[in-house]
Formats: sequence, structure tokens, C-alpha cells
Amino acid sequence: MQQRIFNVSSPVVVTYPGEHFAWTVNPSQIPSGDTAITVQPNAGVNWYLDKNSYSVGSGSNQAAKVSKQAVPGEYLFYCSPGALNVATQRLIIVPKPATDPSQDVNVLPGGCFIWVNENQALTTIEPDPANNNYWPLPQPAYVVRPNSWLALEVPTDALAGSYGLIVSGGSAYRLRGQPKIIIGTSLGHRK
Repeated sequence: MQQRIFNVSSPVVVTYPGEHFAWTVNPSQIPSGDTAITVQPNAGVNWYLDKNSYSVGSGSNQAAKVSKQAVPGEYLFYCSPGALNVATQRLIIVPKPATDPSQDVNVLPGGCFIWVNENQALTTIEPDPANNNYWPLPQPAYVVRPNSWLALEVPTDALAGSYGLIVSGGSAYRLRGQPKIIIGTSLGHRK
């Protein structure tokens, strides 16, 4: 997977232990008189990134690395000067790296995961019509652009179970059975 890039004004950044990514900023986001925006954790928050803060200027990305020992969870951070129209910024560390949609996803209600499409075609992910409970995600289908990724947050009221997926596009996928989203009461739980 190509290195992912997050804008400093992102309200949610979803990453995983050991991931290398980059912070970026659009020149129009930097207030007049400033040369960069600083990204840092809220006071008292664990920060599983390799630097205590990142100074991100116009025209250059700032490399960041998530510790391999990072504890999955949600961590608040902020920008200085502040991100416009963003009240809260969250760094969410998921337990496993991004996966292509042809692989099973194990996640808890309220948890997040990342789908990645390393193909040259759009990939569409839909619920299998044979699912008893349709599926746990809020939209009826998702599209992952070519050579891109999509981070999703499962609603906190998602019902435990195994939900079959229909994955189309991306001819490079080698399906080994039907992929599923598995919602459990603990990771690895199947129903």
C-alpha cells in the first residue's frame, strides 16, 4: 500500500500500529503571518507517534510513524493555529493494518477498520442480500477508488454477527470464499 497522507485539519485520522504516513497542509489553511501548522496531542493524552509534535508547512509533507506497540483506541489531538470548522480531532488506532475488501474484517461495535484498493479499477462493497440482518454499516454500499483507501467506523449499536459481502471491480482480487464483516463482543468472535 502506498503511504497514506492526512491533512492536518482532518477531524478523524485512522491508522494502525507500525504504519508510516505523512501530514500535509494546503497553503490556504495556514493563517496569514504563520509559516506552518503544529499537530500535537491534547494534554495528558498518550501519543503513539514518533514525535511529540509535527510542524507542517506549505509544500512539504511531514513524515510520521505509529509505534508498533501502539494500543488500539482513540486519542485526541489538535492543531495550532486551530483547524477551521473542526471542533474535535481524533487519532484512531485500529488493531490491524488496512486490508483489501476480499478479506474478512473483525471489528467491535464502535470500532474502525480500513479497506484498501490496490487495483486500477473502482471496487464496490455491498451487503450480501442473503444476510439475515442486512449489514452493520450506515450506507447501503461503499466504493474504494483505485489505489486508494477508505476508513470506516462501525456504529456502536451494530449487532454481533457475520455479514457477507459482495465485492465487485478490482479484477486482481483473489476471493477465497465470501468475505465478511464479523462484528463481535471481542475481537476474533464469530457468530
